[in-house]
This record gives sequence, C-alpha cells and structure tokens, in this order.
Amino acid sequence: SEYTHRYSLPGIYSHDDEDPAPVPLLLFFHGWGGDSSDCSSTCREASDRGYATVSLTGIGSEYGELNSWNGFGSTQSSTNSAPALEMNAPEVICGAPEENDRTCNVDAYEVGCYEDCSERCADGCWWTTCKDSVQQTVVVLESFLNTYCIDLHRIYASGCSNGAMFVYELAHDSRTAKYLAGIAPQVGLPHYGYNKGPNKDYLPIHHIGFWGLDDATVPPIQGRSSGTGCEVECRTSESQGWFFTSSACVTAKWGDVLGLNHHSETKV
Repeated sequence: SEYTHRYSLPGIYSHDDEDPAPVPLLLFFHGWGGDSSDCSSTCREASDRGYATVSLTGIGSEYGELNSWNGFGSTQSSTNSAPALEMNAPEVICGAPEENDRTCNVDAYEVGCYEDCSERCADGCWWTTCKDSVQQTVVVLESFLNTYCIDLHRIYASGCSNGAMFVYELAHDSRTAKYLAGIAPQVGLPHYGYNKGPNKDYLPIHHIGFWGLDDATVPPIQGRSSGTGCEVECRTSESQGWFFTSSACVTAKWGDVLGLNHHSETKV
C-alpha cells in the first residue's frame, strides 16, 4: 500500500544556495486512525519557528483497519515480552493472574487482530498494525535527510495519542534513537510493562511530555483496574481496561537513564 506523507520547509530555507544553512526538523506522528494531515497547526507553528517538518501516515489496510503505529507494547500483550524495567511486579496481581503480562484487562473490548498480524494476536489487547513502524520511519527520514539540508543535532519527534506512544519506541530503538535530539509526546504513554526509556547508547535524548489530568483515554495517574479493582505501582487503567504506564514512572525512568537524581511534573 502507498501512504501519503507531508513535509514543509521554513521560509528561511534557501533552495538556491549551493551550501544552504541546515535547519532543525520536526517529525510528527498522528493518533490512531489519523493521517499526515493531522499535523496542520503543530507543523505550521514549527515552520514559523524555522523548522522543517515531516508528518507521516501510519499503516492501515484495505480491510478498514485504521492507520496506526506499532510499538510500546501495542502488539505484545500476553507474549511474556514485557521488560517491566521500572517495576517490581508481583507474580500474581491482587489475586488476578489473568492480568499478568496483559496490556488490558480481561473485560476490555477487542479491537480485532490486524490482518498483517497473521493471526498472531495472543489476546484481545493487540490493537495496531504488526508491521515495522520504526523501519517505515527510517525510510522516510533518511530519504528526507538525503534531499534537504537538516541540522542533524536538532531532530525532534512529536505525536498525539497513538503517535505519542510511538515516539517512545523511536527514542529506544537504535535505528531511530541515533537521530533524535528529543521527543515531545502529547497525551500518550507506553503500555504498562513497556516503559523502556531512551536508548542508553545515544544520549542525551531530551523529553517533555504533555498529559491531561482528566484524560479518560490515556490516564496519566496511577489507578485501579476497571476489571479487577487492583491498583499496581506505575500502572494506569483506562475506563474500558487498557493499561498504561503512569507519567510519574515514565519521567522517573527517563531521569534514571539520563543520570538525573530527581524528576519533576507540573500539574495545571
């Protein structure tokens, strides 16, 4: 399938100079079911501030499956693959072993296994494409870098919801982490158990996150499971049963990897 990606260059970018001055770059990733047009206001603001922008479209299908980004635990539930690097999760959670190693509780609605997952979905918590979204990003990014003069020390990634979750994957995967100066996720967090932090071989990678205290879709505050009523350290629970990592534990993990001895959050 072919996907439309959109780019812009700032007014200060010179197409005529043989050796144009490099400009910073913003990569943007839309939410679940969106496309590259979702960056309209963000990309306009970035362009006005002298940034080149590339807004990508995630992978969907002709079967009506929504455009999405794979990573951060979206296609790994019940596979015993959660690194759980920030947690000391008990073997049995509140007497509910059925929730162990799942990214949603047993009562969560099922999105339906994407066709490209080839029936590999281990439970009803797999909700995005299974294709390699990181490699998709690498292909688009490297093509852009080979075409335009970009400041390689100022490449940033931002996204909303599913796209915000995905930028955490980009910051950890060595194929993309080596390019990134920082990420700015908006209302998105990695699934519980997949808070891996930035890649230690490509530091520093800066992080600023934006979350809503009353966000019912990706809640940033630790809370009880809507399925069992259990509360587990670092785990947030969306009303219909999806588990994410709390914003406090995400920022703490990044602080640890970056060698900081504290972290801070501002509630507004």
